[in-house]
Amino acid sequence: MQGIPRWARYTSGMSPSRSLDLASRCWRIIPLLIVAAGCSPPSRTDMETAQALIEITDAFNDVRAGQAELQDRIDSLVTVVARQDTTIRTLANLAGVPVPSR
Repeated sequence: MQGIPRWARYTSGMSPSRSLDLASRCWRIIPLLIVAAGCSPPSRTDMETAQALIEITDAFNDVRAGQAELQDRIDSLVTVVARQDTTIRTLANLAGVPVPSR
């Protein structure tokens, strides 16, 4: 009786074969119940949670797009400052004005 679960063992009023038959029926029904529960339509709470997740995802995507735009602006400004710095150093060198090193 080691392979039989305790709840499936026969009692004084039930024969061992009937008990095993009942246990095998239960083991066949449990997967069907699980599948049926998984196929049930989503509740209102589930729908609200899904909507909130979609909205959060959209907000994250907006933040990422904004960050990418800001990074592009920063890169552009760094390029402009580097050009101006080079121009100022060139003009200072031509004028003979000492320019402090960076």
